Amino acid sequence: NYWQHLFSEPLLVAKLQPSAIASILLEDALANNRVGEVALIGIMILGADKSNNLKLETYLHIIKAFWNVGLKNEARLLALEVALKHGF
Repeated sequence: NYWQHLFSEPLLVAKLQPSAIASILLEDALANNRVGEVALIGIMILGADKSNNLKLETYLHIIKAFWNVGLKNEARLLALEVALKHGF
């Protein structure tokens, strides 16, 4: 079960980017248009960042994933939050 793999290792690794398994699962959910899984995995990655120091590329990847499965309002809100956080 791939969910067991997700929970068996840290969601974030060095440089505060998603672990390999989290990235693979997000890509698989995105490729198969599984909206709920994209939302859940994206939120889990965001929530695992206790230091609020994720790489900008990680945010952008999650925003694009949300957008591509139809979560356009959520993608816009996250993009706005990230822009404000990064001083844009």
